Amino acid sequence: MSPTFFIQVLFDTAWAIPFDKILRLIVTPEKKGRSWDIQRYPKNQFKSTIYIDLTEGIKLADITELPEIHAKRRELGRGRLLHYVEFGGGSIHVNREALTSILESARQWRRIKGDS
Repeated sequence: MSPTFFIQVLFDTAWAIPFDKILRLIVTPEKKGRSWDIQRYPKNQFKSTIYIDLTEGIKLADITELPEIHAKRRELGRGRLLHYVEFGGGSIHVNREALTSILESARQWRRIKGDS
């Protein structure tokens, strides 16, 4: 078993947060100015979704050039159509210190759990 990180990629940045930190945040007793919330929006079929302030995570990268977006369509079995977008190009500047920190925390977690 390995540690899990969630990565949120926006138009200009990418942020990472370890799953165990998410759990620690949501079990902390509520206090004024908390950095997370649970909402139910129609765009998500009113499913409960946890929203966490990005600054609780680690800024992993800056996106310096947006990719091109190409609309695609693929025909599936029985004539069904799948419409999607494909990204190409673009440029990202990875924060090496942040990436090293994430990888090191994963290594430590594996040592603690006894994985090789």
